[in-house]
Amino acid sequence: MNQPIPNSPQEAWLQVLGKGLVTFPQRWWDELGMQHGMFVRAKKEGRRVIIEAQGVEVISSDNVEEDLTVSIAQLKTAQQLERLYQFRNPEELWPFLEMHQYLVPLLFEAHSHIRENFPTADLILEYAADPEVVDEEQLILSIAAEQDAEEAINALKQLDHDWWFDASRQAYDRLCITVGY
Repeated sequence: MNQPIPNSPQEAWLQVLGKGLVTFPQRWWDELGMQHGMFVRAKKEGRRVIIEAQGVEVISSDNVEEDLTVSIAQLKTAQQLERLYQFRNPEELWPFLEMHQYLVPLLFEAHSHIRENFPTADLILEYAADPEVVDEEQLILSIAAEQDAEEAINALKQLDHDWWFDASRQAYDRLCITVGY
């Protein structure tokens, strides 16, 4: 198959390989400061896909197959999430994240959005399961608000409006963001 010719340096035709893999032109890789193992954010708009470099990288392994699925052990070793959140029950939280790895980039994204409304609050992650309902488990992200109750609720409503209502679909009901004291 002949590769179409791009119209400009800001445009390229990329070939989709097995398992949906796509490689970027080297000049883009360099310009965006991308590194092996870095998370990128992808957004589907109709038939378009927009990819944004997020600057969140993980320690990579020598095994390409392992690199395709970010392992929680790598994230734990890098202590990236521990720098952003306090963990209440890490012995239960890490296995849950391993089973629901799609939550990891969302947690990185959540941090910056929460900080816009709660700049100094402690952020606590906790695994929670309902013992009476099978497969009813999720992460609770508690924002330990320093404002009074009304201000904290208004800030949470603003977070919901600005980001969480749209982003929550990516969590598949496995992440709950709440305000606590």
